[in-house]
Amino acid sequence: MLYTIHIHNQQRRIDLNSILIKKFVQAVLQYLKVYEADLSVVFVTDKKIQSINRKFLNHDFPTDVISFDLSEKQLSRVKRVKIHLIEGEIYISTASAVRNAKEYGSSNIEEILLYIIHGILHLLGHNDHSSQERKRMRRKEQEVMDFLRRNRP
Repeated sequence: MLYTIHIHNQQRRIDLNSILIKKFVQAVLQYLKVYEADLSVVFVTDKKIQSINRKFLNHDFPTDVISFDLSEKQLSRVKRVKIHLIEGEIYISTASAVRNAKEYGSSNIEEILLYIIHGILHLLGHNDHSSQERKRMRRKEQEVMDFLRRNRP
């Protein structure tokens, strides 16, 4: 397995352990049978993620996670799932993680880990536009979280 994982912390709301986050990302990639990855995970403020959302997706509001597929290969996401290769960036709003952790009764780090899984699933071609797609994605997120709870990196 060939992984290049970069963790960038551009926020001060949550104290993050980059080494543990990198180990978590590696465990997620291994579980999902991703054999090659060049991935950056960037932790940002609501203001920054709103700016990214507005600039690239034409949505003028903050969100929890945004993924960008940076693959230069001329492969569809579906084909890339089959060859298990991802190249991309995942932006995570730690302010959203704090808000959602309170709302759903989870910890800040659990929310962040869920957003990492969500972002990786998007890079592997999973979508959540329709209710059926959302259900499939939520099931997959839960499957990965359950595995990681039993096998902590």
